[in-house]
Amino acid sequence: MKLNQVVRTQAPLVLALALSFGGRECVAQTNAYKYYIKAAEAGNPFAQLAIAGCYDTGEWVSKDQQQALKWYRKAAENDLPGAQYVIAWKYLEGDGTPKNVAEAEIWLRKAGTNGSSAAQCKLGEMYFNGDGIKKDTTEAISWFRKAAEQGEVIGQNNLGYIYANGKGVPKDYVEAYKWLYTAARGKNEKAPEILRMLEKQMSKEQIANAKQLSVELAKHIDFTKDRLDKEGARRALKWSEEIENINNKAKAGRGDGSAQFKLGNP
Repeated sequence: MKLNQVVRTQAPLVLALALSFGGRECVAQTNAYKYYIKAAEAGNPFAQLAIAGCYDTGEWVSKDQQQALKWYRKAAENDLPGAQYVIAWKYLEGDGTPKNVAEAEIWLRKAGTNGSSAAQCKLGEMYFNGDGIKKDTTEAISWFRKAAEQGEVIGQNNLGYIYANGKGVPKDYVEAYKWLYTAARGKNEKAPEILRMLEKQMSKEQIANAKQLSVELAKHIDFTKDRLDKEGARRALKWSEEIENINNKAKAGRGDGSAQFKLGNP
């Protein structure tokens, strides 16, 4: 995934918040930026991420990579994993800052620890291949597993490949099939081919056992994703309510009766 793709993954959040709390007319008139910058300066990480995205893409304001990096860093320092992930990619690609793999690893680790499955996968790849850091298969497997257990099909496919080929672990075709079968059900394009190769070396009993393990794994993944989604939703609601409150205060100050009512000041 390239940096522009990483940044674009944040765009739906930015736009959704703007439309929810600024309205389409507000976005069109660039008033949304005014509300977001107030919230960002008050320490709201979602607003900081939104402002960073604006400067990064040139939406609402002129492109400014230094300002983008500044606001990404503020959001990242507020433990927002999406911002931490973008910061890491900027260091990996040297976008707006000199390339620095060691610094990228720090931010990827923070994002991964905060639950970013994309960051977990990237860390796994870096450790597995020795991309700019010391090769460490055990560390790679640990990060791939964290991502895989959140339902990240790339992590699942990579674990399957590792167990199928005995890369840093004893060969285990049943364990490999379990992860690859799960990845294939998640529409990973590479998994089916490896599965077909494994099936030639496995008994019917082994395949049946692996499929049953995959069913049990899917239940665990669904439980994990549901827990993480609820935690993320609670956090997002808290910060989005802050942005809405700033918006309503601004409208109320201009005599907007609806905003005054929402603030309890009709």
